[in-house]
Amino acid sequence: DQSGASSGWIAAGTWTAAGAAPPVISSLTPASGAVTAQTFTATVTDPNGSADISTVLFLINPSTSTAMMIPTSGLSRTVVTGGHQIQFRRMSQRKIQLSQTAKGLVLLDLWNRGMKDLTTIEIKRATGNWSQSEIDRYATLIPEWLRSSMKQSNEQRKSIQLGLSGPYDWSSTQIKDHVLITKVLEKHKFEDLVRVCFYYGVSRVKRVFRNSVFDSITKATVRRMLKNISKGLT
Repeated sequence: DQSGASSGWIAAGTWTAAGAAPPVISSLTPASGAVTAQTFTATVTDPNGSADISTVLFLINPSTSTAMMIPTSGLSRTVVTGGHQIQFRRMSQRKIQLSQTAKGLVLLDLWNRGMKDLTTIEIKRATGNWSQSEIDRYATLIPEWLRSSMKQSNEQRKSIQLGLSGPYDWSSTQIKDHVLITKVLEKHKFEDLVRVCFYYGVSRVKRVFRNSVFDSITKATVRRMLKNISKGLT
């Protein structure tokens, strides 16, 4: 007071000042994996309330044995940071567009590997379950050789189209018609011969038969079959 007397500290209550505690990621889905593209879902909590969160950043580390490749329209360069290698690879605008989606990245990988280093089996394995609309979506972004290769790799075999009992065209999806007919004639299974005659016409099958070389037993058997089929289809 005015005389200088003091009552000393008097306890009136207890308060604890909130500290500036940082937010934490309580869950991340998926937590790991190996894919060409992925959407992550993160749940973040903050002891000071959600309003205290301004920006959330989290680092995704690639495998130490794999360089991260980022398409760019600028200069190609390699940056090493945090023990990881990042490659900025100069690409055309079409390739940059492909890199924006998971399926586009698949096509980009096929394109970069090149026509000489790809097989139809590899292309079918990569794109065989795609719908036609999905393939058409990227038609203008990929080169002609890759479009043709995809069409050839995913085209349904003629033996399946005709409902034949076996894969007469197992060696090539682009088998010539006369070669397929010859193979069916050589095996001379009646039901397959009927299907071939119905699809190509009896006259064409007979023409291929006359121009092919078979043993005497096969010739006699096929000739009899074709005679009966002709009667049945007329």
